Amino acid sequence: MPALFFALVRRLLAGLRWPIIAFLDAGKIPLPLFWDHMRVFFLSNLASYLPGTVWYMASRIQQSKKRGHSILRTSVGLVFETGLLLWFGMMVGILTLDRLIPFPREVLVAGSVLMIVISLVVTHPKVAQAILRLLMRLLRQPVQPVHIRWSLGLTMWLLSLGIYVAWGLCLFCLLKALGATVTIGRLLDITSLFALSWVIGFLTPWAPSGLGIREGLLYVMLQGIAAPPMAMVAAVATRIITILEDVFWAAVSLLIGSPTPVTPPPKE
Repeated sequence: MPALFFALVRRLLAGLRWPIIAFLDAGKIPLPLFWDHMRVFFLSNLASYLPGTVWYMASRIQQSKKRGHSILRTSVGLVFETGLLLWFGMMVGILTLDRLIPFPREVLVAGSVLMIVISLVVTHPKVAQAILRLLMRLLRQPVQPVHIRWSLGLTMWLLSLGIYVAWGLCLFCLLKALGATVTIGRLLDITSLFALSWVIGFLTPWAPSGLGIREGLLYVMLQGIAAPPMAMVAAVATRIITILEDVFWAAVSLLIGSPTPVTPPPKE
């Protein structure tokens, strides 16, 4: 099923991004250590289905500690990752904000373009280094020298955008499979409305992984793209697919992961 394939790709992109975030200031990351961080990422995501938004963060910190990963890198990385998720989600989702709140289309497009420009500026090593040093201060950690390569920043940018593009393709294929008459020209709108619903669901702390909130918003915003019954089925199906992708990558992590903790490089 193409929709499930793109959902699996989306989670894989997020998993590939996590070690890059955690070691943004490092050189080459040893492959066993890279996979070990991906493994922690996939397993900790299961905790996102508990009521409250922060449990996957607590799970990742706890698992990272058990695996011998740097708690400082994990804590700073989680803050950075959350910022990326929300920023890129709104960068894409703002384009369909007028489906919920009356806004001139030109203003929304200009806002999205501005966010794209700002996000590209942030990938510059000097800007990214300043942000990481600020996060260390906010977390009351010793401020250490930070050196970031621009290539890693751009890779992280592409992965962050790719996560939402993959979800847009997932929802697009799902609508096609249900019989909706959608063309590839609607892909941007479909990607945008999913990104917006995800951000709002994430910011609803009492809903486990945005349960109910995201699906309700998807149902409302899909009006005009698909018939109401089809929109409802598609919204619910995205939740089922999300659970399947999380279970799949967690199972892969358990099957391939080594039980022996991988010690990170001495450099912090």
